[in-house]
Parts: sequence; structure tokens; C-alpha cells
Amino acid sequence: DRSLEQFLDGEWGNIPTDEKEANDKAMIDLDKGEPEMAQGVYMYQGGVQVWIIRDINATTVLFPSEY
Repeated sequence: DRSLEQFLDGEWGNIPTDEKEANDKAMIDLDKGEPEMAQGVYMYQGGVQVWIIRDINATTVLFPSEY
């Protein structure tokens, strides 16, 4: 699965452009140890979505129903 690789490369998947720009800034801040959050949304066959969320403590891969 390439979702995590895409996320780490700054390819945010199916989110609005303004959120992509916010994610770019958030990842820089997170790398500096500042509290932020970035989220990617990736679509699969049958309409299945996978979310990847990174905050100051962890990177989490989950289905929207698990949020």
C-alpha cells in the first residue's frame, strides 16, 4: 500500500487545496517539535477511505469510522 509513502512525501490525497497547504506547514512545524496536525485521505476501490493523521505524538492509519 502506497498511502503511507504518499503521505510522508507530502501527497495528501483527496483533501481541499487549502488543507494541503496547511498540511505542508504543519509537517514543517511537526518536524520542529511544535504541536500541529496533518491529515491525508486516500480512496480505494468500492469507495473505501483510509485516513492518515500525524500529530506531535504519532502517525495513525485508520478508517473514518474509527476516528
